This record gives sequence, structure tokens and C-alpha cells, in this order.
Amino acid sequence: MPDPQLNDVWKSLVAPVGGDIESDWCQSAEYYDVYRAVGRALQPSTILEIGTRVGHSLISLAIDNPRLRSIAWIDNESYVAGSNAKAAANIAASLRKFRPDWNLPKMMWSASHELAPVYGLFELCHIDGDHSYEGKIRDLDFCAGLSPNWLLVDDYAYHEPVHKAVTDWCLDRGQRLFSIPTFRGLAFIPLYGPLEFGTLKLLTLEGGLSVKAVL
Repeated sequence: MPDPQLNDVWKSLVAPVGGDIESDWCQSAEYYDVYRAVGRALQPSTILEIGTRVGHSLISLAIDNPRLRSIAWIDNESYVAGSNAKAAANIAASLRKFRPDWNLPKMMWSASHELAPVYGLFELCHIDGDHSYEGKIRDLDFCAGLSPNWLLVDDYAYHEPVHKAVTDWCLDRGQRLFSIPTFRGLAFIPLYGPLEFGTLKLLTLEGGLSVKAVL
């Protein structure tokens, strides 16, 4: 099967939200296509996301990643009622339709950090939940405790509290921080030094992405 265009994937969602497909963030070539490139380049076998809504970014990270074995997410359903079940339906249906030869990854989800089961360890964590300064610090601490290789944080160039929280968190830990230009800016944090330069090569050469050092 030829590689699908993400717009075709969005049109085929089984649990869509009205107005999403026409939105500027869904139509931008510098948003979900970047997530797709990250997933294709890094090929994480396990992903955790905080703030999933109905699954667009997880689908983007998964659609070119045959190594993916499990996906977990936390969404408090404040934007869309029943969003966790909608996301599960959308992810499963999209992968079955556009990647029918792949094994469907295991999926787990929760409405809060406190209720989240012990998911295990993750190679990649994507954070797009609470956009307050304190909430973003909390999400960063939570994800770092799961020992991922990489952290992604959305809205790094769009929301000042997000930008400050991510930058302060990395400064406090002496942690390298990179930015990937997207519709709203994506922070990329490689947590393990030996992986850093190989990772940047994958993102730039394999993913075709522009990656800029911040710290």
C-alpha cells in the first residue's frame, strides 16, 4: 500500500471531532508531518503521551513506525468528552486501514496521572497536556521518571509558560535542549548523552528535520 497522506488519514477517522480537519493546526504542513518524520526517524518501540485528545499526534508518530509495540496515554478529557475511547478507536482503525500488514500495538490509557497504571518504561514521551508552568514541570518530572530516551514537548514556541517551564527544567538539570520548528514549536530533549548525536543525525538525515540547539 502506498504511503497515505495524513489528510487522508484524518478523513478516515472513525471518531472525529467536528472542525478538526479544517483547522489551521490540522492543515499545516509543519505540524503533524513533523511528528510523522520524528516517528519514522527514531522508530520508538514504546510511546507515552500526555494530552492526546482524539489521537492525531500518536497516529502521526505511529504511521511510519513498524517497530511500535505499545502506546500509552493520559488525557483528562477536558477538551473532548470521551476522548480516550475516541483516541483508541482512531489509532486502531487508522493503523488497520493504512498499515494492514502490521501488528497492532498494545494500547493503554487513563484520565489522570494518579489513576494511570504502572505502564513501564518508554523510549519516547510526548507532552502536550497542562500548559501552565507548574503543570508542565509536573509532566516533565513524571515522564522523566519513566526513563525515556527522548522527550518531545509541543507548543514550545507558542505558549510562554510552556517555553519557560521546559527551558527552566533543562537548565536546572544541566540537560541539553533542542527545538524543531513546527506550527507551534516542538522542544526535543534527549535524556541520555550517548544517544544524543546519533539521534540528531537520525532526525536531520533520516527525518529531514531542522534541529536547533537551545541549551
